[in-house]
Parts: sequence; structure tokens; C-alpha cells
Amino acid sequence: MGPIQRPGDLMAQIGTPRAFDAGRAVRGAQLMLWGYFEKLVVADNLAPYVSAGLDAPDLVMGLSVFLASVLYAVQLYADFAGYSHIAIGCMQLLGFDVPENFRAPYFSTSVKEFWNRWHISLSSWLRDYVYIPLGGSRCSTARCCVNLLITFLVSGLWHGTGLQFAVWGLLHGAYLAVGRLTAPARARLWRASHIPEQSAPARGLKMLVTFVLVWFGWVFFRAPTLSGALHLFARMPDSFSLTPPALKNALAMLGFNSGMLVRVGFACALLCAVDFAARRTGFSAWLAGRRKWFQAALCYVLVLAILFLAPIGASPTPIYFQF
Repeated sequence: MGPIQRPGDLMAQIGTPRAFDAGRAVRGAQLMLWGYFEKLVVADNLAPYVSAGLDAPDLVMGLSVFLASVLYAVQLYADFAGYSHIAIGCMQLLGFDVPENFRAPYFSTSVKEFWNRWHISLSSWLRDYVYIPLGGSRCSTARCCVNLLITFLVSGLWHGTGLQFAVWGLLHGAYLAVGRLTAPARARLWRASHIPEQSAPARGLKMLVTFVLVWFGWVFFRAPTLSGALHLFARMPDSFSLTPPALKNALAMLGFNSGMLVRVGFACALLCAVDFAARRTGFSAWLAGRRKWFQAALCYVLVLAILFLAPIGASPTPIYFQF
């Protein structure tokens, strides 16, 4: 599940005597607190509404299925990143340095950048032990594209042996292959548009396109079978409308009420704001660079959110425990 550490990095630390480091312990506790917020307040609050739309798609309208699939993208990230942050923070409390495993992946401007920010330790493992031994990019363009497809097929099958996982892996391999093949053409299009490629509008558009591509793949990842994923896509256009009454009905079919919309909206907004602010350095480094009063205020907000906004009862098992 990650973070997956190399033996040389971890065993050397285990074999080295260490004294208590208050600064490292504080950073670890802050990171654990952020992880618990992601898991308990964001992911666990979203879980029943995602299930309502994706486990029984024939009982809700198409817009409900679509909204549930988008919420699943947020749930999966908050659940998995939350688990990783709790694990990393716990190890920091014990005096160990652990590599970062997530860095605001939904603010990526390409699928390639997404995989440099999502489950970083697994991405590095796939690169070093599958992609590079196959030849990596030190070969013809065609062979490089084949290497990408094989690498991400391995990633898909690592998560499960169902066809839906193979399709999910091959889909991301195809994204990267097509991105590599079309890079010169896309650069020419940006020059012809007279819009600087690194400008805020251009980056915003690329983030949106990247998120849509990743969301499309998550539908296969979430479905129990390949045919189940195709059925979810087939259900989405049914009575699809983005008018306020349609949105209200779609959310009601998922089980939302006004109170839960406020709760979920606040949780997702805080997650998005912090991730955006910390997208360059990661949460720990970003928070360490803020003033002490800001660190304290954010930690109090997270504690209060966990105490009063997390669902009552046992927390659902982390999604990645199934793989």
C-alpha cells in the first residue's frame, strides 16, 4: 500500500541508534492529524454516497451515477493518501525518515505528472524494476510505447486479476504513450494559440483534462467487473441534465441532505485548498514553512473536524486493504 521503501534506506535507519527529535515528532503528529482528517472526515463521509450511486446504478438517475463516480475519485484519494500520511507520520514519531507518497496528484497538468505525484513509491518501483529493465525510453519510440503499456499492465494486475484492472492499467499506459507521441503537435498548437503554455488558464485547462482522463480510469478501477464498468458508463447519459432541479434530485437519490452537503462541501473544500497550497513541496514542508499561529489554527480546525464531522461508528476499512 505504501510508502514502499527500499531496503537500503529503511534497514540503515533501523540499525542506527537515534535520540528523540521533538521537531520530527511534531511534524509526524501534524501529518498524522492531516491523514486522519483525509480518511475520517473526507473519505468516510463520501463512502455511503459513492456506494449508493455505483453499487446500484439502476436505482438512481444517470446524473447520480456520474456524480458518485466523481466523488469516488475524491474518496479514493482521501482514503489512500490519508492512510499513507498516518503511516508516514507514525514512523516520523518513532524517529524514522520516510519518503512522501502523495503530492496533490489532482493538480497535475498531465498524466505523466499525475504518476509522479500519486503513490510515488509504487510509481518509482514500477519505473526502476519494470519500465527501465524493459528498455525504458532508451529505445525507439514504438518500443518505448510498448514498455509503457507493459509497465502499466503490471500495475493494473498488481491491484487485481480482473479484466477491469487490466483495462485500467492499459488505459494509463495508453495515456502516457499517446502523450509522448503527440507532445510535438501539442507544443505547436499552444504556440499557434498565442496562449503561454505555463499561464494560469493553460495550466487550469490541462489540470481539468488530466482529471477527466484519470476519472475515466477510476470507473474501471471501482467496478467489480469489466461489464460492470461498461454498465456504469451506459447509465450515466440516462436523463442527464445539469439544471439545478436535476442536480437536486441526483443528490437526493444518493442520500444527500442539506446538512450533509455542507459537511462534505467543507471537508472537500479544505482538502482542495490545502492540497493546492502544498502542491509544490508536500504537506509537511508546506506547513513547516507557515507561521506558528497558522500551524496551530489549522491543527485545531482538523481536530474539531475529526471530532464533530467524522461519521459515528466504526470507520470503513481502507480501500487499498483489498489489494
